[in-house]
Amino acid sequence: MMEPQITDYYNEEPYMMKIIENMNEELSESQKENQILKNKLKLLEGNSDRPFIKKTIITGEAIQKYPLIIKTIKEQLYNIMKNAMIEDESLNIRYIFDHEKDYIDILDNNLINVSREWCEYRIKNAMEKYVSLFYLNEYCCGDLINNDYLSDIIIKKIIDSIITGYSEDIYNYEIDYGNEPNLYDLCIVKCDKCNDYESYSNIIEGTYGRFYCDYYCYKESEPEASPGFEDDY
Repeated sequence: MMEPQITDYYNEEPYMMKIIENMNEELSESQKENQILKNKLKLLEGNSDRPFIKKTIITGEAIQKYPLIIKTIKEQLYNIMKNAMIEDESLNIRYIFDHEKDYIDILDNNLINVSREWCEYRIKNAMEKYVSLFYLNEYCCGDLINNDYLSDIIIKKIIDSIITGYSEDIYNYEIDYGNEPNLYDLCIVKCDKCNDYESYSNIIEGTYGRFYCDYYCYKESEPEASPGFEDDY
């Protein structure tokens, strides 16, 4: 412990207090720098061996607009792929694979702040998950998938792979394919409580135009607006 100094008798506060204040200021600056680095990491996460993508920060007010973008992408993809369902109820898998460029154009024209290179990567990566189905169908002379119900399911599974980055087997178990980002996660929103960033799809809207990254931030900031939410301990 530091001994009192002679100057402490003449100053309004002890020398040790000034040291503590300086340490607190340094800690505060370090915490701010750490938060900045965490925010940058949030923007860049998901970039490994794929084309670079930087997530877009949107305001809470824009949250309602982004689902409409994803909805438009799904509809435009389906409008092209449904043409692969031919009159005899067979599914023309080759037709679906032959229109990759159209799918790339759809992503490129609708997504915010995303390069065409990344859109090409995303489409090719999603289609590769179904290439075995393509070859199997070719081997069976195009008669493997021969009813509207199954054809529609396959088309929607392919679209889901484009949107989410993963695919599902027939039992609806998610299959991970290298931590591919979900299109829903390309836009993130800043939490008004902790200042962390979270995917817009996980953001909780509070009152007075405030937004929170999870229920803990929501409850701490607006306990009167979150009745029934109990602590886990």
